[in-house]
Amino acid sequence: MANWRLTSQTVHNITEALDAGVWGENRATTLAPFTTGDRLAFYCSRQWRGFVATGRVTGAVFRSDDRIWMTGLYPFRIPIRVDEGPSDKPIEPSAVLEHLGQTRFEHAAPRKGVIPLTDREFKAIEELLRAIA
Repeated sequence: MANWRLTSQTVHNITEALDAGVWGENRATTLAPFTTGDRLAFYCSRQWRGFVATGRVTGAVFRSDDRIWMTGLYPFRIPIRVDEGPSDKPIEPSAVLEHLGQTRFEHAAPRKGVIPLTDREFKAIEELLRAIA
């Protein structure tokens, strides 16, 4: 089981994904490493800049042309379920690092995309979201 940060520029896109129970991407290769049971931390990169929910992958990658998001089709998808959140009070990355006593995440994180998280990083995000629920 792996841990991933999934990034969207808007909370609205994340909420649409959580409501639909699927995460979508434009390229199948982006979702290729995902397997059932992988843990997910949903991160908004522009609007609020923080973690707003956690969840899990519940099935295999599939393709669909059903429109879910207003900003794009994102035809390559994984089924997901929500474990914590969504929160209207995002957890900033600095709060996660402070909680961990670290100065940076193990994997360099661009503003968008799919980024691996360590078990400790994921658990810290989950704990912080649970604390504000």
